[in-house]
Amino acid sequence: GVYIHQDAKFHLGNFDKGIEAKHTLSSKNQGVYVFVLSGEIEVGKEKLSMRDAAEITDTQSVELRALKQSEILLIEVPLTGDFS
Repeated sequence: GVYIHQDAKFHLGNFDKGIEAKHTLSSKNQGVYVFVLSGEIEVGKEKLSMRDAAEITDTQSVELRALKQSEILLIEVPLTGDFS
């Protein structure tokens, strides 16, 4: 494992083509990075392909749709300097 000195959460998902998912962030002070490890997805109205990434802030949830068989990594991180 890796210790990163931050209140971060990692989520890995494998999605068949056409699957839709909604991820609710664990706190209102969290943002999320979406990394497409393989395949192609839609986040909101943005299309992301393999090796693309997006930073998402100012929301409590993220809606994803797999346009192809896809593997996605979500990393939630705090948006403030208060890591207590």
